[in-house]
Amino acid sequence: MPKASEITSMVKKEDERRNHKPDPLAGIVKNLTSIKGEIANALPDAGITPERMIRIVVTLLRQNKSLAEAAMQNPASLLGAVMMAAQLGLDPTNGLDQCALVPRKGKVCFDIMYEGLVELGYRSDRMESIVARTVYEKDTFSLKYGLNEELVHIPYLDGDPGESKGYYMVGKLKGGGNIIVYMTKDQVRKIRDRYSVAYKAGLSGSRKDSPWFTNEDRMGEKTVVKAGFRWIPKSPIIRTALALDETAREWKPSEQEEPDMSLVEAENIWDVEGEEVTEVVDAEVVKTGNGDGKALTGKKPLEV
Repeated sequence: MPKASEITSMVKKEDERRNHKPDPLAGIVKNLTSIKGEIANALPDAGITPERMIRIVVTLLRQNKSLAEAAMQNPASLLGAVMMAAQLGLDPTNGLDQCALVPRKGKVCFDIMYEGLVELGYRSDRMESIVARTVYEKDTFSLKYGLNEELVHIPYLDGDPGESKGYYMVGKLKGGGNIIVYMTKDQVRKIRDRYSVAYKAGLSGSRKDSPWFTNEDRMGEKTVVKAGFRWIPKSPIIRTALALDETAREWKPSEQEEPDMSLVEAENIWDVEGEEVTEVVDAEVVKTGNGDGKALTGKKPLEV
């Protein structure tokens, strides 16, 4: 006859078996671990290891129910977003604001944040300095284009500067030359209204957690930086970033040398032909593209 301590132990084990709930993210974690080698190959020398990237993503999934649901609904899109972050060497950790994994229409999208764009600008080895600022109603601001461009911005510091009215980027190129981009608030909003899926979803639903609602000026600065990045000369990493930003791509390993990164959703405004939203001086014009080298920008774009 079993002893009382043995009976207690058996009861405890049975209770643990009945109460044990499988981890709903176990399959996702397994998938991420299975592509650790590919993540390592994609990562540039940016201080991020594949192990850290996987830990960050798993933490984000456990903290964000909507993101976890999108990842479980379309696991390939999560793997694609992780590979895009790895390819650019951007850290998706909350608070760093380099990039974000965003649930959108049942898929995981990859969005580059303002700080991520600035980081890539410096890392491209084409930029000596880069800054974007918001212009307010009471600020003193003037801009002159031409052979000798001139930008003057004196912020109003004696109280409330008023509503924001525009955004500009100034980038100093290594070897000489500047990139100057200015966009009015209306120009930025036209881009937002036409291309931002997250903003449109917020208008039609109750969730308004997009930065377009919570920090519009920050998104204005990001938009003008993206406009300026079109003109950074001969920079594969920037061209790749513009092609990948705000897209969802499915990672589908294959027997081919290069895996399939099919484009399944895009709201990338910088691939639109004939959409002139800014004026830039004293810089070489470079069209955005899919990047060079090992850029995993997709082989079979899908219609959505």
